[in-house]
Amino acid sequence: MWVLEWSRDLIPRVGVHLYATIGASAKPMLGGRGPDHRIELLFGLEHPNRHIAGILASLANYPHHHGTFLDQGHTVPGDEALWGETKMSDFLLQEADHILEPLVLPDRVHVHFLMAIPVYRAELEYKKEHGLDALSRWWDEAKVEITDPHRRPTPLPPPP
Repeated sequence: MWVLEWSRDLIPRVGVHLYATIGASAKPMLGGRGPDHRIELLFGLEHPNRHIAGILASLANYPHHHGTFLDQGHTVPGDEALWGETKMSDFLLQEADHILEPLVLPDRVHVHFLMAIPVYRAELEYKKEHGLDALSRWWDEAKVEITDPHRRPTPLPPPP
């Protein structure tokens, strides 16, 4: 598997420095929508970060190492800070249809593109308890810049 990187200058409509896995969809994941459902991961940041390629490759391998699958709205807990300047350690996966439409390959395998969003543990727990829509609404209301690798934790709202 590879992780490719594009400068925000090369794809201005996306507006971020973009990383993408290539080859994560080569192997089926266990469970989920079935062996014909595969994923590739995207990761967007305001500025380049030399740690992202390894982090994204590890995340894409997560379902194969843990005998599970990844899909829209799933969260993946991490063991440590993603990079030195943050305390974010976890990921939230969201459909990236606004960047790349799902593909249907000649062998009828469906490849969906999921955006990997770094989150703080409190955000992950809030999403687990109140749902993805509640967390997304809060991010919108609080104007959280999810592509900012240095963003600070935002106090979470009371339960909806």
